[in-house]
Amino acid sequence: LLSNGKAEFNLFRRSYPLEEAVIIGERTDRNVTRAQLGVFNMEARTIRAIAGTFGETDIIRGATLLPGIQSPGEFGSGFIVRGGSVDQNLILVEGVPLFNSSHLFGLSAAINPDAISEMTIYKTSIPARYGERIASVMDIKLGMENTKKFNLQGGIGVLNSRLSAFIPLYNDKVSLMVSGRGSYSDWILHQIPSLELKQSSAGFYDLNAMSTIKYSATGKISTFGYLSYDDFSLNGMTDYHYENRLASLRWDFLLSKKLSAGIMGGISDYHLRVIDSDDSHPEEASRINLSTNYNTLKIGLNWFPNSDHTVRFGLDGILYRNQPGNLQREGIASHIVPTELQPEKGLELAAYLSDDFAITPLLAIEAGIRVVNFRSLGPGSVFIYKPGLPMTVESISDTLYYGENDKVASYSGIEPRLSLRYILNETSSIKLGYNRMNQFINLISNSSVVSPTDAWKLSSYYLKPTVSNQVSLGYFKNFLKNTIETSIEVYYKKMDNVTEYKNGAKVLLNQHLETDLTAAQGYSYGVELLIRKNAGKLSGWISYTYSRSMHRTSETMTSGQINGNSWFPSNFDVPHNLVVNINYQPSRRWRFTGTFYFSTGRPLTLPELQYTSAGEQLVWYSDRNEYRLPAFHRLDLSITFDKSLRIKKRWKGNWTFSIINVYGRKNAYSVFYSRENPQNWNYTGSYNLSKMYILGAPLPTLTYNFSL
Repeated sequence: LLSNGKAEFNLFRRSYPLEEAVIIGERTDRNVTRAQLGVFNMEARTIRAIAGTFGETDIIRGATLLPGIQSPGEFGSGFIVRGGSVDQNLILVEGVPLFNSSHLFGLSAAINPDAISEMTIYKTSIPARYGERIASVMDIKLGMENTKKFNLQGGIGVLNSRLSAFIPLYNDKVSLMVSGRGSYSDWILHQIPSLELKQSSAGFYDLNAMSTIKYSATGKISTFGYLSYDDFSLNGMTDYHYENRLASLRWDFLLSKKLSAGIMGGISDYHLRVIDSDDSHPEEASRINLSTNYNTLKIGLNWFPNSDHTVRFGLDGILYRNQPGNLQREGIASHIVPTELQPEKGLELAAYLSDDFAITPLLAIEAGIRVVNFRSLGPGSVFIYKPGLPMTVESISDTLYYGENDKVASYSGIEPRLSLRYILNETSSIKLGYNRMNQFINLISNSSVVSPTDAWKLSSYYLKPTVSNQVSLGYFKNFLKNTIETSIEVYYKKMDNVTEYKNGAKVLLNQHLETDLTAAQGYSYGVELLIRKNAGKLSGWISYTYSRSMHRTSETMTSGQINGNSWFPSNFDVPHNLVVNINYQPSRRWRFTGTFYFSTGRPLTLPELQYTSAGEQLVWYSDRNEYRLPAFHRLDLSITFDKSLRIKKRWKGNWTFSIINVYGRKNAYSVFYSRENPQNWNYTGSYNLSKMYILGAPLPTLTYNFSL
């Protein structure tokens, strides 16, 4: 005040919505009352509240904060669920699978976070309408919060920038959503103290669009398209290019007040190209191409006899076309011998029926069954091996040839699904779940982390589908008017025909791949604890998982045995996993987020001895996965400052400052041996065991987010 005076104010009431981090967007006690267990749902508001990588929310990284879900490694691509491998998770975007879920080998999720309306992940109690994978299903729905008027939002960060727009076109009946991202990440590589990485470059972009036409009060048509492209050049000698292309067309309509139907057609293409063009060795220049094509048609009916009863029936058809690899010359000076693996084709057909209803006010059930058949189709050829001998190139006795669309192999399965819920009182319940799943496509990789050159392969004459049976039991309890949720779940999963790799297996461009693969049995079990606070200035959760994942071969011939057919830890056996995620919002302007991770190190196999036999240098390896990497732990912090709080202001923006790896932990990504004297190639002394890490120092980032 500069002087005495008089001021008059007109007072009025108005409510202002706060940006609370609500974990589940349904009724607040849904975790207790629904029949399913092992299911998590996140809406857009919750997803954005999670501290992401490089200042941007990461939907994949957000999932790894939940119990039973872990990252395969720091900035690794994909995620692991209850001891399963990365390829055992089905990631759906508007009903179409995404075969590569990340940019730059795991630095960023493949989907623009501003375009996501919600994400649901199923670890168990997987509904009968889902199939194709045995570990989990992540169902991502796209859209923006405000669908009544034009909406623009985006962000500018240190790794990339993004922009999304929702455009209503005709009386709320026709709408369009478009979004895109582009990166400028080369400068990050130039900061790494490695000459090889300083001379490298990396970049990506992704675009997606979605339109909806509500042609009547009882029907709508939706279209969706997505394109992503990644380019990584290592030291100017090896270039990696990979892209995803997704599209779908969906028609939803009502047949009556209690019966609805949906028809969806979709495609998903994944392509990888690796170019090795070292100028100093042009005779070795080469190009490797891999691709996977997925076409699907799905028809579903939903019947709602009453508010507590839902019946679903549907038919699914999937046509796979897969190119597991071909090698070509790069340049006229190349002496590389071209190699092309024969293309694969497969047809998967499924029918399902599920019934979700309340038997009594206390007891609810969701029961379902899915019947599935897969056929491996020609053209192609199959090598026949002499019986009683190890499967090697030398033991090939014959070759079978198949014409176009001839049946090479056929596999069928019945997949029962069951969920039971019993209400103990107003705030607690117990649940039981069981599901059986079949998987007819696998990622061929003998590494515990996803590699750019890993190839997808269909079930075939020798490669049988992986089958899992899982049972889970859970107790759910809420406190303080459902603002605090707690749960404990225990599970046991048995797997058959798990793909394992013989010692010294060659998986890339192998025309006799079946000679290096072996089928294994597997089991995993664990207990998952969750404490979650949903409302108030202080929110977040603590999740802890204890789990084991073991494999065993049952080969009669020594060449196919691993560890003498004894049980050994799988590549994704991580006994202890702890995540603490805290969000503190002292005012409408400030929000603080902190996330702490701890997990047991991944198993690995190490060479233990180098020796000479018949003049050849050989290496003796330890038992499979006998050793482990050091424990992983990391702390990430972020601060968000909202510049504008006025409800009528069109342009709204906030700044997010984050620090990844606050205390500079050097978490091992892998390990390698090095000679004490690197120049002495005849060195016979001891070797040093060194670890390779992705991020060994605190990484600060700054992002500006805006909306209009």
